[in-house]
Amino acid sequence: MEPSAKSEPSTNTSPTSIPIISATFCDPEADITFKSSDSVLFKIHRKYLEATSAGFTAPPFVETDHEVVLLQEPCEVLEILFRFIHPPTESQQYRQPAMMGVKPDVLFAVAEAAEKYLVFGAMNICLSRMDKIAEERPLEILNHCYKHGYDELADQVALHTIAFRLPVVAAKLTYPGLLQKWVRLIFPIFYLSSNRSVLIPSLFTTTIGWTFHDSRADSSKSPPTAVAARL
Repeated sequence: MEPSAKSEPSTNTSPTSIPIISATFCDPEADITFKSSDSVLFKIHRKYLEATSAGFTAPPFVETDHEVVLLQEPCEVLEILFRFIHPPTESQQYRQPAMMGVKPDVLFAVAEAAEKYLVFGAMNICLSRMDKIAEERPLEILNHCYKHGYDELADQVALHTIAFRLPVVAAKLTYPGLLQKWVRLIFPIFYLSSNRSVLIPSLFTTTIGWTFHDSRADSSKSPPTAVAARL
């Protein structure tokens, strides 16, 4: 998917206006400048974009010359994302983020940006971190994994969504078609358990015999008879 962005002249129209520039990505020799949704500038070398990101090498980025490219993500997200793209300079020493101390909401925003701009290193790190917080934020992880085709983690985290009430699920599973699939597969499992305080994971793969990503492959497939009878 081509990233959504537009460019604007980098000159200031107001003599008193001083642009905010990232303290990390501020190399005056950089040949492309990005502007976050909250108006922070990031100066990046194009050669690093080409080496680490497939998304930033597509138009409109390659056509930009001495202009500022507007991105839809805030500074907090881009500050992390660009650390996966741009190596540190002599004055700015840093490692690629491990994402361990990042708040979940920021993690999901970075993960989505990584998918959008095809920053492969960030994709993998974000998935590893999601795996660690599967029980804490299963709905958001399921939404992300299903949207981007990470079926194995989607199946794993789906088990942790069983006890959520439908209104909560509907607010989190925003990817088109995902909520309907959740209702057809996960919601009935809640009623198969004789004791709702003890939800048996084996129901998911043995009694049900239908993993979550199977519903992606065949959306017309009906739930098993034992489940359908209880709907």
